[in-house]
Amino acid sequence: LQDGDCIGFSLGPLYEALVPYLSKKRQLGVHSLMLTDALMEIIQSGAVSNRSKRVFPGKSVVSYAFGTRKLMDWLSDNPLIEFQSIEVVADPRLVGANPRYMTILPARKVDLSGRVAMHAGKGLMSASQGAAEEMVEGANFSRRGRIIMGLPSRNLAGEPNIRLTVNEFPKLLEVASSIDFVVTEYGVAYLTGRSVRERALALIDIAHPEDRADLVERAKEARLIYRD
Repeated sequence: LQDGDCIGFSLGPLYEALVPYLSKKRQLGVHSLMLTDALMEIIQSGAVSNRSKRVFPGKSVVSYAFGTRKLMDWLSDNPLIEFQSIEVVADPRLVGANPRYMTILPARKVDLSGRVAMHAGKGLMSASQGAAEEMVEGANFSRRGRIIMGLPSRNLAGEPNIRLTVNEFPKLLEVASSIDFVVTEYGVAYLTGRSVRERALALIDIAHPEDRADLVERAKEARLIYRD
């Protein structure tokens, strides 16, 4: 993420981890489904100006807020924040009207072709699959927009999150060709414009080191990469 980007936020550890990095940026814009304590910290740091936005310029536009009493007190009569319905905030045409819109989403699993399984289950407080797909579409409309998926290389049970296929998982985000970056603690896989083989190799590179050899063999068997 660079100075001047327009960002969307939601709830969860991925977004909380971004706070110290985004707080060092300048001239950011906010067009977000959710406003949280983490996003409040970024705005309070001085990183957000909303000057480059084309939709609600000068305002951080959101649909709803979720967080502490401190967040609610800060929001009260705050002229910097514009609340709009989800039909407005998640409208791909309005999202895409903002240049350099960065859709940042937490993934549950990613396969070697770049297909993504989203989180599901009781207590999930993040963007719905429909809203996530609309924000992805909006980033595709945006001039120099990007779609960024983040996840740990393994889940809490020690199982790999980078897999040969995600067909067995629910809530598949059917936008593999649109995803620009997949990020784990081992690096960034840049997928834009890459072939299936190049995508597989890039994703293997950011898998857990102990999972990489098995992924290579599985990818060879599936003919995603060359035998040699």
